[in-house]
Amino acid sequence: MKHAFRKPIWTSRGVAAVEFALIAPLFVLMITGVVDFALAFWTKGLLASSVAEGAAYAFVAGPGVSTSNIKNVVARKLSLPMSAINVTGLGCYCLSGTPATAASQTCGNPCPDGSTPGTFVTITAQYTYQSLFVYSQLNSPMLTETTVARIK
Repeated sequence: MKHAFRKPIWTSRGVAAVEFALIAPLFVLMITGVVDFALAFWTKGLLASSVAEGAAYAFVAGPGVSTSNIKNVVARKLSLPMSAINVTGLGCYCLSGTPATAASQTCGNPCPDGSTPGTFVTITAQYTYQSLFVYSQLNSPMLTETTVARIK
């Protein structure tokens, strides 16, 4: 009879709920941070793809391509403003050395080594990533992609 009225001093009921309450906020914080970085890298990939499409368009269009058309192609995927896209160097350059260096050359004149100069264009696009979460370590980073494409 003595044991019937005796209550245990320590029980393990509710321990799982307390552990979950302590760990869940940290887990959610970690997962949202991973999602935020993943979205930033995905956006960087879209930006790189957009610049690559602009370079492909310039290559296919040839030497008569206009910088505004290249900008329109680059701006499509991310709805970039035209001020965030810079197209330069639509001109002739001679390549030499290893690694290759480009020297500006008048179109139609041969390079110093006798080869024909190529027509190149440099495309640079910038995008400011807006973090989805207030606490994020990504403080609106500026994502930048640049490519140089030979047109002719």
